[in-house]
Amino acid sequence: MFADDVCIYTRSISARIVERRLQGSLDRLNNWDKTWRIRVHAEKSAAVPFSRTGKRKRKHGEPGRLTILGDEIPWCSRILEIFLDSRLTFGPHVQFVTNRARRMLGALFAMLNRKSNLDPTCKIRIYTAVIRPTMLYASAVWATAAECHLKRLQVFQNRVLRMAINAPWYAWNTTIRRDTNMETIKEFNEPPPRPLRESKTTLIR
Repeated sequence: MFADDVCIYTRSISARIVERRLQGSLDRLNNWDKTWRIRVHAEKSAAVPFSRTGKRKRKHGEPGRLTILGDEIPWCSRILEIFLDSRLTFGPHVQFVTNRARRMLGALFAMLNRKSNLDPTCKIRIYTAVIRPTMLYASAVWATAAECHLKRLQVFQNRVLRMAINAPWYAWNTTIRRDTNMETIKEFNEPPPRPLRESKTTLIR
């Protein structure tokens, strides 16, 4: 999100009510934009529906057309390179970043493969500087994804680390992470522990 971004949200069991509320808020935003001569680009805007049930079980219709300054706002699930599915499982987003990381690995395979003469330390640095940021972009948003989705990223990272240091097949992944000083995907998403406050005890004599 940027400093000039605006987020409008509402909820209802009926998609028509959601559409009416959102369009009313957009109309008021239009009046404010005209007063201050600000132009809002509809092509840079997006509307994302969320629901506890899947599309097949949705019985109250789909939201209709939303417009701002006469331009239609598309209904989509991708905002700032993040895929937001209707139930916020983040499975499609994890699949997207995994496929993109695989393509980047293919482009750098000549340097990262087992037969490369590049120093293993340099291989690890290439991974942490180029491939890993692509995988973990905006991880604070999708850190609550299910364990099965995060496991895809962890399996890919284990594969790259094993290939970078030319580890044998019988080497444990925990040993490889320890030798390369690499944290897991789950550990990366966990918030840092809060420092303990020093307790001050006053003795009254």
